Amino acid sequence: MPAEYEILYADKRVEKQLRSLPQAVLRKLDRKLMRLKTNPRARGVKKLKGIKPPLYELRVWPYRVLFDINDEAREIVIYEIIHRRDLEKYLRQFVVL
Repeated sequence: MPAEYEILYADKRVEKQLRSLPQAVLRKLDRKLMRLKTNPRARGVKKLKGIKPPLYELRVWPYRVLFDINDEAREIVIYEIIHRRDLEKYLRQFVVL
């Protein structure tokens, strides 16, 4: 069986975002992240198009977890946990024209 992926946070801000989430969302997020450790491209994970660097999205209603997958190092780096209403505005900084 292949080794699990390690989940890392891009910076301290992401850890702060985690602490501010409601408990119900934290429980759902924890379950989904545990699944990502064994299969980072599982059902429900969406690769965002037109974004550099490549980012993936995981939905944890009403939040979105934006992350990247490093297969060589077997790491998942979480860059942002953001409410869906703020997602489009946040992604504009990564759009490739």
